[in-house]
Order: sequence, then C-alpha cells, then structure tokens
Amino acid sequence: MQLLKVTSIQRGCVYDGRGVRTTVFLKGCSLHCPWCCNPETISTDNEIFIDESKCLKNQRMQGRFCRSCERCGGEMPITACPLGVGENTVKYHTPEELYEILIKDIGLFAQTGGGVTFSGGEPLLQAEELIPLLQKLKQENIDVVFETTLVAPTDALIRVLPYADGFIVDFKLQPQMKLYDTIYLRRIKAHYALLNGKRITNRLVFVNELAAHREQVVSVLRELGIERIELLLCHDLGAKKYEKLGLAHTDCSADKKLIIQFNNYLKSKNIKASLLTI
Repeated sequence: MQLLKVTSIQRGCVYDGRGVRTTVFLKGCSLHCPWCCNPETISTDNEIFIDESKCLKNQRMQGRFCRSCERCGGEMPITACPLGVGENTVKYHTPEELYEILIKDIGLFAQTGGGVTFSGGEPLLQAEELIPLLQKLKQENIDVVFETTLVAPTDALIRVLPYADGFIVDFKLQPQMKLYDTIYLRRIKAHYALLNGKRITNRLVFVNELAAHREQVVSVLRELGIERIELLLCHDLGAKKYEKLGLAHTDCSADKKLIIQFNNYLKSKNIKASLLTI
C-alpha cells in the first residue's frame, strides 16, 4: 500500500473552509513561490529541519549522548537527538492511520459544520494515495475541502472530485509567477470549470508587484469568470523554516496600504474582493 507523505496536521483550524477543521499538509508541490510559508512541502524528499540553536556542539559543550551523534562521528541520526536538534519534514501514514487521527474530531466537525482540509504543498499530487482515505471520510459524511493551486494533472483532480465538498483555489496571478503565462491560464481555466457545483473559495496572495499589474489581474479574473476573491497579505512568517532547512529565501512581505488600494480597485471593477487576515 502506498503511504501518504504528511508534513503536519493542524487541528482547530477556522480559515481552511467552513466550521472548525483539521488541516492535513501534504508534501510535494510543482511550484516554487518565493514567498512560500511551507518550504518543507515543496520537495518530495525527506529533508530535515535543523535547529542549530539547540545543538550543544555549537555551544562548545557535549552531553554523554553527543558522542553517539552522527555530527560527532557516532551513528545516532540527528533526528534522534533528545534536544530536538533535528526533525524530519515528513511523516508517512497509511490511509487507515491518518483516518484514525482525523476521526477524533468528528463530533466537533458535526457541531460546527467543519471537516477535513487537505493542503500543502499541492495535495492533488497525492490524489491516488488519498482515495482510500477519502472513501472512509465520505462514509462518515465528513466534509472534505482541498486547498489547491489546481496546478496538477487533470486526472488527479477528476479522481478526487466525487469526494470533495469544496475547494480553496490559490491563484498564481502574481507577475513573478503565472500572470502572463498563457499555458497556465488556459489550464487553470479548464480545471476551474471542473469544479462546477462545488463550494469554491478563491484566494490570491498579495505581493507589492501586483499593484502595478492590476489591470491584467482584473482581465484574467474576468476571463476565468471569477466575481469574488479573498486577498491574503504576503508575510515572512516562514523565514525560520528556510533557516532550519538551510535554504535561502526572499522576504516578500507586502505593504498593507497597497493591499487596501488593490482591494478597493478590484471592488471598483465589480469584483467582490475581501481582505483575509490569518
């Protein structure tokens, strides 16, 4: 049986669909947005978070367990360090194992109209592995939402459609991403059309560069038939993760005044825009 690659599971989420939800972050993504706040989900490899501030070797100290650590010539992997210096970025779950974790909150889901949200990364890249889990969730009438870029194989999207109640679509309309990519726009338009009949929340991460390309953004939104969209202010909350992964990154934090102006501009063009604070 194929295993699901999970980077984290967050319970009690209120921004990832209606009601209170449990969000499962899956590893793997076909994009590499420079502002990504979950860089550990981009690669499908099992990378390791390294927190150098916890390593005694860096502080010129050693505990007895340090001598067995691979950093000191021993055989103990850094992920076994009792001080938490190293942490795997992925945990492997069978669909049954993950189901047992998610079902714990079924009462809360029923009480609030919530459910389970699959995010990432790009969750559609693990569509095949998800099917047994999705089947079990639907047997319990648990609401299922996918937070997706829709940048995935068409057959993957088609496979999850019977089990999905809703979609949160993260559009890549920033100029440094896909705003002027005709292949992307044509593909996304086709994938978006397949969501007909599902609950859809449209989202766009706002970066400052969008302000100078607002006319093109409106043109694309109209072409896609989108009349309502949520704007998320780009932030740098993932900076620590890049540091732990040993990756360089760019701070793309956006200006709050610019996002308000952009929001108002969309409204002036009869697109119902709203600011989402997370």
